[in-house]
Amino acid sequence: MIGEVAIVLVGLACAAWAVRADAGWFERHMLHTYSIARSGELWLARGVRGLGAALALLLLVVIRPRIGRWASRHPVPRLLGDVAGVAVGFSLAMATCELVLRIAYPDPRSRLPTPGGMGERDEVTGWRLAPGRTTVLTRHGKTIAYAVDTQGHRAARPDAALDPSWPTLVLAGESMAMGYGLPWEDTLAALLHDRLGLEVANLCVPGDGNDQSDLRVAAALSSLQKPVALVELVLPVQVERNGLYFRPHLSLDANGNLLSRPASSGFLAELRLRWLWNRVGVHGNQRVALTAAILRATARRAAERGARVLFVMLRQKPLRQDDWLERAVFGNPPLPHIVVDLTATDLQSDDPHPNAAATHRMADAIVSALR
Repeated sequence: MIGEVAIVLVGLACAAWAVRADAGWFERHMLHTYSIARSGELWLARGVRGLGAALALLLLVVIRPRIGRWASRHPVPRLLGDVAGVAVGFSLAMATCELVLRIAYPDPRSRLPTPGGMGERDEVTGWRLAPGRTTVLTRHGKTIAYAVDTQGHRAARPDAALDPSWPTLVLAGESMAMGYGLPWEDTLAALLHDRLGLEVANLCVPGDGNDQSDLRVAAALSSLQKPVALVELVLPVQVERNGLYFRPHLSLDANGNLLSRPASSGFLAELRLRWLWNRVGVHGNQRVALTAAILRATARRAAERGARVLFVMLRQKPLRQDDWLERAVFGNPPLPHIVVDLTATDLQSDDPHPNAAATHRMADAIVSALR
């Protein structure tokens, strides 16, 4: 009887989930990009929903009566023994998965997302570009020199130094904004410098979340005498990065206030299964709310220094005409922002980062919005 009731409850839960799990739910809770941009993702969303409905039907129509008959023929001690056996088997399977993941993947706390050795550890933000260094990378026959100035910003040359007394535009973001795969003259920082006639504090670091950008912006604004504008690129994938446990991060308390937290330590922080779930597991709305709070905090920092604020949502052109993520992270009333959609032709031929033409288009849109 108890077994049948349990199966019925699970079956009804699967049926209720299948009713609710439309493409919008799939975007919010399954995709790390929070947006369906490929036809395959749309079909996957439909397939997962169909599997949920099929599982509900299987549990309610096929398994429920059989589990009742099976349980009636077995005494309670044997049932408890079977459950214990399943629990032991599951635990051994999880331990095996953890062991395999430990062999295949290093501790996420020791990994740097900056490619080619151009980065180093940083106690405040987790990582940064190593200052005063030029890293030369060759991929698919294309060689790019990444010069980082004495302040840790990608620049034209490693001995460059930003004069804090000059009118300055603060540029924040990750590798898309840094210009990964592009020569310096085609990067967003170089283009905005040429078109606006301002110095550019290029705070963009590969792998950054918005919480890391907020920390970098705070440090930069405190050192600049004439911050004119703040431009920050916001990518949907950064929502998933915000609040990552294995580096210093920001989180929300029960009242919605931002808290600064150190990198997690101890046994749970070392688990590769936790890292895997963080990458591919179902996610709720907490990180979207965290992202919105971080962006508002960043905007307040810039406004307090008299700088104009412009966020740039850079995303793959979605298949669904639903801007729920834009509304969620920029709020109501919305923070000043523009949206730049990328298609396959806007990406580098050998890498999923914007090509030179797309970066020039981004610069045009930013200049137009600021003017």
